[in-house]
Amino acid sequence: EVLAEALLLGGGSDEAIRIARSLIGGPNEVDGHYVLALPARDAGDGATALREFKKALKIYDDHHRARNERRVCAHDMQADVCGEILKLRPGVPPEAR
Repeated sequence: EVLAEALLLGGGSDEAIRIARSLIGGPNEVDGHYVLALPARDAGDGATALREFKKALKIYDDHHRARNERRVCAHDMQADVCGEILKLRPGVPPEAR
């Protein structure tokens, strides 16, 4: 997990994803799902990130970073949906959007 996260921070997302995928199915599977969620989150793919964070927590429900990231991701996705709904509502002043 640490190596894959370091690669992500250094811009090596392809290598980090390769390492994370290699963890799936092994004893460090929870870390694989956690690390796979990070580039999805960074790319704005909240659905994929949320799915991977949930998989990590299903394996180990006490993974604090996955739990925190899942909460932030869900909040961000909800905010995006609310913002889009406000844009579609007639009569909502532009400054409220």
